[in-house]
Amino acid sequence: MMRVSSRVRGSGRRRVSGVPGIALACAVTTFALIGGCSGSAGSGTYENAVSLFADESDTDPTLDDSVPTDVVSDLHDLDRQELLRGQAVMRLGASRLLSQIGVFGLLESYLADIPAGAYFLTNFEVRAAMSASEQSHDGVNQDASVLRDFERLMFIMADNELAGWRHEQQWPIDEPDALHDAFYEVFEQCGRDSPWPDVKMSERVGYAAGDVLYLDPELSISQYEYRELLHVCGRYAATYPTLDPEVRDELLAPQRAYFARGILDRLDNELPLVEVPPEYQDEVDELRANGW
Repeated sequence: MMRVSSRVRGSGRRRVSGVPGIALACAVTTFALIGGCSGSAGSGTYENAVSLFADESDTDPTLDDSVPTDVVSDLHDLDRQELLRGQAVMRLGASRLLSQIGVFGLLESYLADIPAGAYFLTNFEVRAAMSASEQSHDGVNQDASVLRDFERLMFIMADNELAGWRHEQQWPIDEPDALHDAFYEVFEQCGRDSPWPDVKMSERVGYAAGDVLYLDPELSISQYEYRELLHVCGRYAATYPTLDPEVRDELLAPQRAYFARGILDRLDNELPLVEVPPEYQDEVDELRANGW
């Protein structure tokens, strides 16, 4: 699996005319996240989300050549579970992001920043990435087995810690939550700006949210397109573009600290049951030294 440091993001900056499974409603615009941008989520939210997706990719974001043609042709006919079980999972956004920035980058720059009230999104993305990792490293090669086992442990730990944080916050809650509100403001605006403005991004009751398992056939959106839409919009919403960067970091700090402590505790107690691959040793050491 090709990996780049989780500390270096967007190194392959370029524009694309589209995202797999998602036809752009209008031209992609460049959106600078470094240095901070704040304000209200507006009509360009979807374009900004797609631009971030493109900026983070240093390979063509069209579908992976390693996926058989018959899988590609049937992609839009697959249901939620079929997307996760077979080779088609390699075409999902979380899987492609994993191949770009590795498991630590995926956790640090995305999954650890999603609020507890969007647990339905992290649950699917973790499973997709885990499935993609297992398929990428499947084989008898010892190095591949070490990578597979380590990444699997990391995703299991991440899922447990995300669930633990949700329980810690006693979700669902009745009190307003600034992080939750900022995330959903962008996430839902992104859906309204997309080629499917009427799509329901999640099932929400107060501050609790769940997965939308059944889609309105009149929307002409497949499960694959829907999952890609959730990923692109969720990835962008987790950068909290409407918040001042200092406010964002302050709001995220307790969640990220809880997440890092939990993973470190498990790493220290469960290793060397699972060997740390050389590719991840520096990031494990950095997490131990500095947290997230």
